[in-house]
Amino acid sequence: MTEKDAAKKLQDDVTDQVLGQQPDGDTADLDHDELIVQQMIDERPELVERLANSPKVQAVFAQVTQMRRSGPLPESSEFAAYEQVHAGAAERILKMSEREQTHRHGLQNREMELRAQELELRKTMVDGAVSRERRGQYLGFTIALFVLIFAVVMASTNHTGIAMALVAIDLVGLAAVFVLGRVLPSQGSSNDSPPDDE
Repeated sequence: MTEKDAAKKLQDDVTDQVLGQQPDGDTADLDHDELIVQQMIDERPELVERLANSPKVQAVFAQVTQMRRSGPLPESSEFAAYEQVHAGAAERILKMSEREQTHRHGLQNREMELRAQELELRKTMVDGAVSRERRGQYLGFTIALFVLIFAVVMASTNHTGIAMALVAIDLVGLAAVFVLGRVLPSQGSSNDSPPDDE
């Protein structure tokens, strides 16, 4: 085997090992093969250089050294490369990132303003509903009180039948309001809930 063939075999074997492929033959002698490779590297360092310049090995190193990053800006070395390719490119990238950040902050601020407006609207709606309920309770109490006073006046003028009818209507009306006021909202909430699986 010539020196050139030995170098080619060494290059192929190391390339196969770097790529994760098993060399031909018995894999039990891997430690022995590694020792032989190390000895050849010590004796012939120019082989390492030739191996490093091999396209297969460079492709593997390119895959291994691939960097991952997140964020809008490239690394400083990439900035320098952009600047070398096109003067002013790094400045344009920075301005683009600043515009994107300003835009994103504007959207977030607008979203927060809309949420604040929505909360204020809900508060106004709840306050209005409470106010309507309270006003309805006051009006209902006032009407019931007038009907009872009128029933007392009718009873004192010897119209007891009319007085009793007024009191009965008043009590039935008040009871109906309270009962229906509790039954109807609970039915509405049960209709809104999803059906139970049986």
